[in-house]
Amino acid sequence: MNSRCALWIVLVALVWGSPTLAQTIVTIISPTNGTHFAKAADLELNVTLQAQVSNPGPGGVTVYFYANGALVATASSLRGYSTTWSNVAPGNYMLVAGAEAGLPTSNPVTIQVDTYGVALVSGQSIWKYLDGGANPATNWFRPEADLGVWPSGLPQFGFGESDERTIVNFLNQTGGIFPTIYVTYYFHHAFAATNAAANSNLVLRLLRDDGAIVYLNGQEIIRENMPSGPVDYLTYASAGAGPENVFDDHWINPALLLDGTNHLAVEIHNQGPHSEDISFDLRLVANLPVPPPRLSLTRAGTNLVAAWPRSYLGYRFEATAQLGGGIWAPVTNVATGITEFRSTNSVTDPARFFRLSL
Repeated sequence: MNSRCALWIVLVALVWGSPTLAQTIVTIISPTNGTHFAKAADLELNVTLQAQVSNPGPGGVTVYFYANGALVATASSLRGYSTTWSNVAPGNYMLVAGAEAGLPTSNPVTIQVDTYGVALVSGQSIWKYLDGGANPATNWFRPEADLGVWPSGLPQFGFGESDERTIVNFLNQTGGIFPTIYVTYYFHHAFAATNAAANSNLVLRLLRDDGAIVYLNGQEIIRENMPSGPVDYLTYASAGAGPENVFDDHWINPALLLDGTNHLAVEIHNQGPHSEDISFDLRLVANLPVPPPRLSLTRAGTNLVAAWPRSYLGYRFEATAQLGGGIWAPVTNVATGITEFRSTNSVTDPARFFRLSL
């Protein structure tokens, strides 16, 4: 090989062996700019932070989130660059993020945290619980239930995720060589409310993995990821929880509160005998500013379908034939879906106006 050929080979190797690396671009996608959060007194506020990363490279990156210049959280691709900023105090914040520590490069996002509401049940509330595969009394969820032998603990309850304050007895070793996981876990908490009729609204924030049924003063108010009809301590959840470790807000009717002692009861069901975790936590807050639900109307053939988010449990769907003096009557054909309530009405029916009322 002559020297000229060798030179060309070296040049080609240099060109092909030194590719130009694309710049990693980090964009904050949650929360959005201008978001207002309401923090109740004596209740922690946790804010979900999520970024979108372009050109992360073959090894992925760690995203660093900053609030007013201070590092508050990090996230990796394992959770979709999503994380939680815990115990956020009231105030105004500018959020930025970046793929290198100390070098935020993202778009700035401003948020505001205001103090509103009263926490009736907080993260420091003590719950009675029943685990170990036990079958509770039939009235376990009612105010008069005798829970004297149930142990007590602080949330979060569960196992398998290293974020629990109270680890439940979950391992069933009676099945032979291969142990299984107990199906259902029960929780009961009594709390006080004064001047209950003065509460303008009530939001229940529920963290559950996998399925849950919630009762207030003996009345079922929430059923998530569970089959319909009667259930017992051997009933599995309908599917795995998704997403996990997230509080979902449920606006419920404040008229369900009583002056004096009230009772919350929750049953958590696992998705299968070999599931690797369960989780439970709950907050109950009164008098938060209620973001209005979005009522969507879509045409489906000869029908008009009205839908609104399932988290607005306390709202009534009503209709009237005349605005300004007409009588608003409840619409009864409301179906409950996975994420929303739906009401299907024929377009050939007499003209009506619809609304959601709390």
